[in-house]
Amino acid sequence: MNLFVALVMGACVALAELGSVLGVSLFPDIIPAQSPWPSRLCAILVCTLAAPLLAVFQTWWVSEKMRCLGKDRVGQNRIVKFIAFFHGLVWAVSSVVVFSVLGWPYLLAGLKSLPGVYELMLLVPLLFSMMLSWLVFYDIQAIAHYPTEKWSLRLRQRLAYLEVRLRMHLMLITAPLLAIMVARRYAHWLEQLTPGWAVVAALVVCLLVMGVVPWLMTRLWKTERIGDLQLDRKLMAICQQAGAGVRQIKVWRTGHQIVNAAVTGLLPGTRIILLTDLLLKQFEPEEVEAIVRHEAGHVRLKHLPLKMLFVVLPMLVLLLDRTSQYGIANQLAQGFAALGWGLAADNVTHLVAIGFAVYLLVVLRWLSHKMEFEADLFAATETMVMSGNTSVADAIQGVQQTRAALWRLAALSPGQFRKRTFMHPSLKERILFIEKVAVEPAIANAYRRSFARWKWMLMGLWGVVLLVPLLLAG
Repeated sequence: MNLFVALVMGACVALAELGSVLGVSLFPDIIPAQSPWPSRLCAILVCTLAAPLLAVFQTWWVSEKMRCLGKDRVGQNRIVKFIAFFHGLVWAVSSVVVFSVLGWPYLLAGLKSLPGVYELMLLVPLLFSMMLSWLVFYDIQAIAHYPTEKWSLRLRQRLAYLEVRLRMHLMLITAPLLAIMVARRYAHWLEQLTPGWAVVAALVVCLLVMGVVPWLMTRLWKTERIGDLQLDRKLMAICQQAGAGVRQIKVWRTGHQIVNAAVTGLLPGTRIILLTDLLLKQFEPEEVEAIVRHEAGHVRLKHLPLKMLFVVLPMLVLLLDRTSQYGIANQLAQGFAALGWGLAADNVTHLVAIGFAVYLLVVLRWLSHKMEFEADLFAATETMVMSGNTSVADAIQGVQQTRAALWRLAALSPGQFRKRTFMHPSLKERILFIEKVAVEPAIANAYRRSFARWKWMLMGLWGVVLLVPLLLAG
């Protein structure tokens, strides 16, 4: 997920850079070359603070609405969802303005010779705005926990809230995003290779990423071994029975702010299941076992490598496309030149990157939702069969434990009950699906067969597309 978010943020940066290029090409007076840098820097600061200042007003408005709604969770969640969308839109627009209209990259031109430093400085306005917004939005969570209390700074809790999000989102997203942006500096090295060696080099880079990400996650997030050795042994035994090669199960310390579980690691010997501290505190042991079976299902069903494959294959296609004079980037550059815009192929690649982000939004979202349903099926039924407990009573028990875990999650996170995210369908959909399987077990096999057909069709499609640039390059 974090790799996906990094790629999307990279596409946003590319969009902003493309807007800057288009602004100079079509409207050269928008960014005057001799514009004094102090006034431009002040304008950039104002735009950077636009989203946090809006967050202050939004938080006040939401607090008033939530107090009026009382215990109406559906109404509260609808308001928060609308506010999150609107705030994200303002943040994205202000970021594009900082890049495209006010020319933030032009102010950093002197740092271009410093790999990593220049790319990090490019992201400073975006990240600074996001951090300030998080500090403000803590008040919305505080209202949910302390609805009758008056506003107070709660500096310690506010900083703890920010720290968790810095560790969970910002650092883990920024690191791969910086790697992608720095890699763009040396993309011409790959273009000088033959298509075969370019693919080999790209795969080596992917393997390095697969090995580094689990190490990075366990260090950026506060993780440690489960203190209850008996529980640790029992959960590890579940993974072994499921045929999932999990190296460790760790507690993910969030200051009891987050209920979640995750699995990381694509390569053998690197797979780790993470369970948050609040999850272990609030869930019954049987429900924790069902959650671990779900995460073990992701490993056993090879969901992580499959997601990576659907990211890597298009990237290989784009890489090979750049090595061909008949590639998409060159064809688009010629088309823009015919319109008199004069964009180079390197700038047109920003458009391709945006198209890639759209692909990720559509295909990976669909794929992630399908995988969640399949992992729920695995947790409810498949592990019972693999462990030799094939009786009807044991199968029903597996379904009940999985359903109970989902209901517990819905009770602790009522906003997620009807809410779909990029990675997950709503809890309501997942619970209804498990209940249908309990009534009619044939649905499970039909779902697996249908999902398998779609996976092979998509992989075959990308395989064919991958051959096209190889044949053109030959």
